[in-house]
Order: sequence, then structure tokens, then C-alpha cells
Amino acid sequence: MNGRISMALALWLLCGSAVWGQGYTIRGNQIVVEGRHLKTWEFPVGTVEFFAPANAARPNFVAKDIDATQDIVEHLRRNPPKGVKAEDVALLDAVRAGTNAAGVANLLDGDLTSYWQPDPDQPLRDWWFELDLGRVAGGHPQQRDQC
Repeated sequence: MNGRISMALALWLLCGSAVWGQGYTIRGNQIVVEGRHLKTWEFPVGTVEFFAPANAARPNFVAKDIDATQDIVEHLRRNPPKGVKAEDVALLDAVRAGTNAAGVANLLDGDLTSYWQPDPDQPLRDWWFELDLGRVAGGHPQQRDQC
């Protein structure tokens, strides 16, 4: 009997400690997020401000209706990628791609006839890219007419 109680207690403690780091608490049929939970979450730099006394968080201002692609390097220099000095930040430091990372710069050159295309010899799973704007920016989809 004592063995069962010990085992049940051990399992309860293990489950409880695993849930603690999740960034939320489950109470009945609710998921509850409190200020202390938010501190375990990952946010882009400058998006959330924490208030210690109240254990609360507030989102920072996000500008709308701006072209955040025009000053990527300037914003990346404020929080440079690991291993890169602020003065050495270049546009390609903002690009991650499965293929043809250098070609992503074509999307930002202001020329509507230039474009990015993946390496056709690479598998489809590599036909992607990410662009770090160096900040959070509001946006909406843009569609360019085909040339």
C-alpha cells in the first residue's frame, strides 16, 4: 500500500513539474496564462514589456502602414544576430533560406522585374525563405502584377 502511495506521489510530482514550465496552467476546462507564465515564453526583441510589481505584461507599439523592408539593416544593428558585430550587419544577415538565400535581396531592390526563385534542382521542401525585419511590423499581403 505504501509503495502505491509513494508511486502515485512521485508521478504527481513529476507531472506537476513538467507542466510548470509550459507557460500556462490548466484549471478544469480553461487554459490560464498569467504574468509569471509569459516570462517563460519567447518573444521577438522589443515586442513585450514586463512590469515586475504587478507581474504583468503589455505589448509594445507596432507601427502600421510602413515599409519595414526599407530599413532592415538599421533595425538589425540594434540587436545583431549572434556572432555578428552591429557595424558588420548586412542585408544577408536578415535572410534564412532553404535555397538561393542571396536571391532574396532581389525582392527588396525596388525593381518590380526582379524576383526570387529557388534552385530548381533542390527538393520542394527547400523552396522557402525567411526575412528578419529586425522588429515587429504590422502588415498585410501584397500582390505584385506579373511582368
